[in-house]
Amino acid sequence: MTIISNLNNKPQNSAHILYCFEDLEQYLSNAAHYIISGIEKGDQIILIDNDKIYSKLREEISITLSTEQLMKVNFVNNFDYYCVNGQLHPPTTLDYFYKVVHPYYENDIPF
Repeated sequence: MTIISNLNNKPQNSAHILYCFEDLEQYLSNAAHYIISGIEKGDQIILIDNDKIYSKLREEISITLSTEQLMKVNFVNNFDYYCVNGQLHPPTTLDYFYKVVHPYYENDIPF
């Protein structure tokens, strides 16, 4: 299941994607393809996931992307993100999300 939510009502400008999966290898392949495609289009990527998956994704995308391009992949630990105050609290999570993306909006950087 993929849920895409456009945060600023501008088509094809930015989105928040929730990706539920059962097959880790397929997820890694899809995520790597999505990240590489976005970077090649000039976007910044904000990846909210766990350290183990991020490490595997980084290893996979490092084969294709340059060091400069890899700097455009911004990782946020999912536990820190979703449980910023020690527990899942949707309003706090949403506030944290806006703090994460605010610099991109302020500087007109696509992500």
